[in-house]
Amino acid sequence: MKKAILANSITSALVVTSTQAVNALMSLFAMQYFNASKSDLGYLFTLFFLTSAFSKILSGLFISQKYLKYIFLLGIFFIATSIVMYDVVPSLELLFIFRIVHGIGFAFTNTACLTLASFIVEDSLKSYSVSMVTAFNAIGLILGPLLGTLGTFFFDIPMTFVIVSLIVVVSFIFAFYASKNVELKAGDAKLHKITVNDFLFLKEKWFIVSTFSYFAYALIYGTIISYIPPFVKQKFGLNDYSITTLFLIFFILSLLSRIILVKRNGLEFLKKALTFSLGVSILMFGLISFSNYFEIFILEFALIGLGHGFVYPITALFISKYAPSEKLYMINTVYFTSFDFGNATGPFIASLLLIFLPFNLVFLGTSIISLTLFFPIILYIKHL
Repeated sequence: MKKAILANSITSALVVTSTQAVNALMSLFAMQYFNASKSDLGYLFTLFFLTSAFSKILSGLFISQKYLKYIFLLGIFFIATSIVMYDVVPSLELLFIFRIVHGIGFAFTNTACLTLASFIVEDSLKSYSVSMVTAFNAIGLILGPLLGTLGTFFFDIPMTFVIVSLIVVVSFIFAFYASKNVELKAGDAKLHKITVNDFLFLKEKWFIVSTFSYFAYALIYGTIISYIPPFVKQKFGLNDYSITTLFLIFFILSLLSRIILVKRNGLEFLKKALTFSLGVSILMFGLISFSNYFEIFILEFALIGLGHGFVYPITALFISKYAPSEKLYMINTVYFTSFDFGNATGPFIASLLLIFLPFNLVFLGTSIISLTLFFPIILYIKHL
């Protein structure tokens, strides 16, 4: 059983490694090889995450939970194919298309991986399994920028994408092992009959806190991966290698945060950690707009990593703890779409703000939107 937990967790790490490596380099890749505009950069990420969101919704509503393992493996195939095609496509329009394919693959794999974490173990190990997946997820968040850093140091971005695609192939092996002995009998071959009762979880406090928190942070994160690379390149003159190193620092703090959660997952601690980390992330993101010194920028950027370290695993634990098991896959798909919609909305808003605001103030504008969501989160989290 613990071997299955480990295999599933490694799959999570490798899939996130590959996607994070690509996302950390995508803005630079699109600018250098396709002459993409700053607005195009936002649209590349908006399209990726919107596709991911709708893929999760459709799979959660219309695909029976018993086919979860097949969705798992198909998603990995889509990720590998899209990353290979990034190096082959001759136009920006085709790059957009394979961002769609990548978004679908990431949606299938990421949701299935977290859901399987609850099904491959008995109830007593469920929290441990979910915590392991999120901890390995954080490892992937570090390995992705590290891979991008080493790839751009020794090779170039297209060759780095080739290396990343090979890592995705390895993840397929671990995913197959993790899911091969899982028996999922919920549902049948027919489409789900959707009723109002299927969505009663939407009014639950644990669901509202989880999705609002995830969405609020995703507004920040989506803007970061889209616009921090060109921002620091323009403002501080950083090269590709240095930019990917920035993301490495960011995710090291995320990993340290998640390691804490493997040992401490009491409800009161989780509530305080979620509130504090999300508040700090919103504040630091707003302050980036006024960073004139590189050292101050690094500190603010790194502290945003607290949010990445705590928000996802804590909200995932809330979902795992409170969601009824027979609807877990469906609830996870809706929960994950809050992150995808946030990641899509952040870059889209930023691309609109660029029309009439200086580049640096775009980050302040996004942080204000996240701040408006922070207040209802505080209100609801007290009553969990």
